[in-house]
Amino acid sequence: MTRLRDTELLSFLQKDIDLAKKVIQLESELKVAKEEVGYLQAFIQKIANIGQSNPMVMDVFSRVLRDIEAKSK
Repeated sequence: MTRLRDTELLSFLQKDIDLAKKVIQLESELKVAKEEVGYLQAFIQKIANIGQSNPMVMDVFSRVLRDIEAKSK
């Protein structure tokens, strides 16, 4: 009976270890995704700032944005 309990305990511990590894992996992926979003936001803001003084840039930016939105639907 003790051997069965030990086996069950080891099984639960292994599942906990696997879940902990998955959490670490997902946290790492989330960190990278947040960094990428930050870079993209800065890029978009820079284009928008340039577009304020150059209407052609804003026109291209707006067309690209509409195209992306249409494709995402």
